[in-house]
Amino acid sequence: MGVKTAFNSQGYNYIEMLPPVYDAKLYPDIQPLFPDPIPNPQNERFIPIPGKCKSIDVWVAGRNYRYTLEIWIKDFNGFIYPLEMGKIDYPGWRNLSKKIPEYIPQEQKYLPAEKPLKFIKFVLRSDPDEVSDKLYVYFDHMKVITDVYIQRYDGYDIKDNW
Repeated sequence: MGVKTAFNSQGYNYIEMLPPVYDAKLYPDIQPLFPDPIPNPQNERFIPIPGKCKSIDVWVAGRNYRYTLEIWIKDFNGFIYPLEMGKIDYPGWRNLSKKIPEYIPQEQKYLPAEKPLKFIKFVLRSDPDEVSDKLYVYFDHMKVITDVYIQRYDGYDIKDNW
């Protein structure tokens, strides 16, 4: 994915890159990894992350711009966490990675315990004195390291929806 943008003035500029509105048909390869269908009654824009996420990384072609890349994720309680992945002030491609902090909940005490995260967006923030007339940046191969093991037990398949 390539991004080309410009701003009218220097300052605390930023750009957001959002996924499409979630529809299970967009992600047929990951649907078997979720025990239940993921509802989306508010037509939110997100990509579900199966299992317990350990880290997220993406290849970014920086062009020596003084911008910082953030990844925003949402937990099952609806809290959003902006996580800084790093600066893009380098030439060429680099793999930017972020370990998911332990304080972000991905499971609960009550069954079913699995509560996956949602990828909300990437945000690029400029340094306040960076040039504002142009920005080019490229993204490739976003990868999630996740533990998709689900503990099976007697009564696992009983649905609490009555």
